[in-house]
Amino acid sequence: MDFIAVLEALKRTSVRREIDMCDSFEVWLGSFCQKKQGVFEQWLLVTAAAFNATPDCACLVFLDQAELLVNHEVEGLSHHGQKSAFTEIFGEFPQKMGMFSAGTVNILTDRPSEEYTSLKVQEVPALAPLSLQAAGRAMAEWGGMQYKKKELDNIHLFSAGVPRLLEAAFQTWGELASTAQVALNAMSQEFRSSYADAAPYFNQPEVALALVLCSAVRWPAEGHQLVPGTSVRWSDIFRAGAAFPNNKSVLVPRLWWCEDTNIKDAIRNDLKELNIDPEGLLPDSLQLLNSPTRGATERGEKWEELVANSLAARFRLHCIARNLIAEVTWVPFLKIYPTEDPHLRAVLEPFEVCWSDGVEHPSGQGNEATVMSDVGKAIKSNRNFATAHHDLLIPVRCKATGKLEFIAAQCRYGQKKDADGLKLQDKAKKDNFEDMQNVLLQICSESEGWQSFTNKTWARRQEEKKYSLMSCETIIAQLDVLKLL
Repeated sequence: MDFIAVLEALKRTSVRREIDMCDSFEVWLGSFCQKKQGVFEQWLLVTAAAFNATPDCACLVFLDQAELLVNHEVEGLSHHGQKSAFTEIFGEFPQKMGMFSAGTVNILTDRPSEEYTSLKVQEVPALAPLSLQAAGRAMAEWGGMQYKKKELDNIHLFSAGVPRLLEAAFQTWGELASTAQVALNAMSQEFRSSYADAAPYFNQPEVALALVLCSAVRWPAEGHQLVPGTSVRWSDIFRAGAAFPNNKSVLVPRLWWCEDTNIKDAIRNDLKELNIDPEGLLPDSLQLLNSPTRGATERGEKWEELVANSLAARFRLHCIARNLIAEVTWVPFLKIYPTEDPHLRAVLEPFEVCWSDGVEHPSGQGNEATVMSDVGKAIKSNRNFATAHHDLLIPVRCKATGKLEFIAAQCRYGQKKDADGLKLQDKAKKDNFEDMQNVLLQICSESEGWQSFTNKTWARRQEEKKYSLMSCETIIAQLDVLKLL
């Protein structure tokens, strides 16, 4: 029952209304009450009658969004300060009554001073975000608005699978309710009404940037740790609903920040200062859905940018979290790209990286980046060259010798290329038929590690740890976003 609706009914009702004139249970209940205290007493009577309970029957109250009561102060002091509405309700409960409350944001530190028979405080995390498949099942089971696949994909991407937001989207009705935009509006309204404690964190530029970066690249996050570059603990972020724990990482719904122009612009400007392309790191699913150009080529170009910017963002987060000067910091590749695959680990283990200059995009005739180009501190993307030999050139330093070199990358969104598809990729340039000594990665969204080859040339290169598949699944949260194209 919505007690707020009852109290509003009390304010509006000057005379008692007949039962058949009431348009809701809350208004009907309010018609029996003259004071706020009467609402609670009348509710107890109605509940007892509904369950045919005897006067000595114990009663358990379930109370959600209790943070609204915790944060609402009432007149009268408790032993240790201002009394909250939550404390007042506790104090008014009769014997043999218990309460199960959810959402008590600060009760962990500011417990009621009154003594109770039993007071147990257990920190319970928010419901885990749902996968796209689970969101689809929930939509069918809840029986609300049934969205088509593309609209559901968009809803899931913007909500990050947060159950409360999905529920808001599935409860939309009307002729236009099946559109993604109406669903986004419903979720935005739910955010404003149910996640008021989350909003202030996005008004702090350093916190907002860290949250968005961590969510985008699956940065590890534990409750007791600090959000990179801030004095805020993840546990505070989780309790406020500004982010949600997910497989030892964190998810921030895109809806949290992209609907506010000021916050969105601030995050984009901060990323550009780091030479990280905001659209490359955080593709806008609505724009992808409405893109006039679609297909494998468009997905491939977006995939190259997603990979390059995600790698650069993880390096930057590593430095921010440890208060390191990025320009002089070299980090083992495997710390930036964690993988459990033994072959890929063996390929990457000899190298360390410094990507303080983010991502660069060479342009102009004769300026295509190759393994023979000067090695700097920026990942080079050849997106401006339609027939580029290698898609990405990733600068590394050999830990054993200190030599600077490039790892070449062929990017493939979807199924991996076989030996025929990789033809000449083991050469330094298209017009240079000498085998290159550099490592080649085929960055393929669906595969990682060892690839079976019958072609002896590629089998030998792989055995020499000069070739591997790399999926980027461990560093890109929205791996499926490009399927919208």
